[in-house]
Amino acid sequence: MKLEVRSVVVSLVVVVVLLSLGGCASTPPVNIAAEEKAIRAAEADFAQAAGAKSLEKAVSFYAEDAVMLNPNEAIAVGKTAIRASWTRMLAMPDMAVTWAVDKVEVAKSGDLAYDYGSYSMSYSDPSRQKISDHGKYATIWKKQADGSWKVALDMINTDLAAPRPAAAKKAQPQRKRR
Repeated sequence: MKLEVRSVVVSLVVVVVLLSLGGCASTPPVNIAAEEKAIRAAEADFAQAAGAKSLEKAVSFYAEDAVMLNPNEAIAVGKTAIRASWTRMLAMPDMAVTWAVDKVEVAKSGDLAYDYGSYSMSYSDPSRQKISDHGKYATIWKKQADGSWKVALDMINTDLAAPRPAAAKKAQPQRKRR
């Protein structure tokens, strides 16, 4: 009987020790510098794909449920809508786009990050007039289960002044006929 009680007590102690060790286990610390470097590399690859007009490569940087906010367009939600937006943009005659990262900030948890910077874009309008645009962008990145980073939200904002509305035509008074 003493042996059975002793076995039960030893078993309970082992279980308690194992449970307490499991509770003390922590996730390894996030290497913020390495994650920032990964985001910068992803942005550089993303910009290179866009500059090369590689539609599928550009779209591959987005998460399945990503959101894209481009000026003068409806919100693009999901890869299908984002692909359509990129298709329109890359199809513009003489299209060229570049961007550069100014800052990257990685969350302490290591699962979210954002970056922002500046972009430059040029293309020809339907009358073949050259249009040049420049501005800023912001991207929110989300770390995936496989450790890769994907764009969760992508937004650009032009620095160009908004076009002025056409002057309204003054209403001409109607003359009464006699």
